[in-house]
Amino acid sequence: MSGSFTTAYFYNTQGWEQVCAYSWGAASLGEWPGTEMTQEEDGWYKIVLPAGASEDLNIIFNNGNNGKQTSDMKITDMKYRFFLHNGIGFQKYGSKKDAKAAITTGEDVSYTDVYFYNEQADDEAWQNVNLYIYGGANGEYNNLIGGWPGKNMVREEGTNWYSTTVPTAAIETGTLTYIFNNGNGSQLADNKNITADRNFFTTSSTDSFASRNEVYELLGIEDTDPATDDPADDPTDDPTDDPVIDDPATDDPATEEPAEPHKPSFTPAPIVKIIAPVVKVVVKVVTRVVSILRRLFW
Repeated sequence: MSGSFTTAYFYNTQGWEQVCAYSWGAASLGEWPGTEMTQEEDGWYKIVLPAGASEDLNIIFNNGNNGKQTSDMKITDMKYRFFLHNGIGFQKYGSKKDAKAAITTGEDVSYTDVYFYNEQADDEAWQNVNLYIYGGANGEYNNLIGGWPGKNMVREEGTNWYSTTVPTAAIETGTLTYIFNNGNGSQLADNKNITADRNFFTTSSTDSFASRNEVYELLGIEDTDPATDDPADDPTDDPTDDPVIDDPATDDPATEEPAEPHKPSFTPAPIVKIIAPVVKVVVKVVTRVVSILRRLFW
């Protein structure tokens, strides 16, 4: 490796019978499929390109034009020139050791669903939605789910929602950028706010959202998602819940409350009958006192 030459390395994790390298831009390795690479004793393949690392040094590794190839790759740094498929996608690394340490099996890879609400779904030009991803501290997640325009997203029947899957480990690095596009020349602004717990997006915003409802709130749309509006889940609208009607024929008399016991009636005496005897006594006492006073003083 020098200022005018760069040695690129490729580890054949896919078991190709032949490994070739095709380059363009700053250097050429001939017509497609390029030049066959040389295998070293440690299993790595190498090729020397007649140019130094730059944004214009492009390379594609392939199996000799037999149907297998990487996406468009670049060698922009003299260190990051070691390429392999790590179980998620073809990536580049700063050393053979780092590259082989990143190898996983398909069973080890977990994926996260990513959703996009297409506000232009009625536009003929936006019937298809693609997601292109790039990122990584050193570009190792460029073309993560395919070269430009990326992976075609699947539309959910009867809605404006589209979805695809993205490797969870890559999302969790916090280095990814999403570009939603129609696969035919039109694309939206870069979405850089990518986190593992915010995987909902929409046409008119470069923010990420935690749920469909958050997208609906932003757009002022009433939630019409049939998945969240199932009448079978509403306990107040169950046609099998008939009202309960009391049947007197089935009422158990043993469970009836006992009647209130009879209380004897009481009619109070007229107040005149109570007061009259008292008045008579008082009159007699007064008359007696007056009689005594007259004897004493008259």
